[in-house]
Amino acid sequence: MSRTGYPTLSCSLYTYAALLLHVKECMAEEPALNELSLMRGLRACRDKLKKYLNQSTGDSNYYYYATCKLIPASTL
Repeated sequence: MSRTGYPTLSCSLYTYAALLLHVKECMAEEPALNELSLMRGLRACRDKLKKYLNQSTGDSNYYYYATCKLIPASTL
């Protein structure tokens, strides 16, 4: 375990994946479906999270595989 106050990569990847799932759930709810500006904001949030998740896992396929095992890629 790390003694620093900074999150580890494994924790960060899981957080990205969990946030992506939450944003996807929000996009399927009625307020987002009725408000165009809210849906645009959620899409921008999703796209930015996916971008940084891909940058984080781009160095090694092991990180991407581990994240997909925790949360299947089809749900992201």
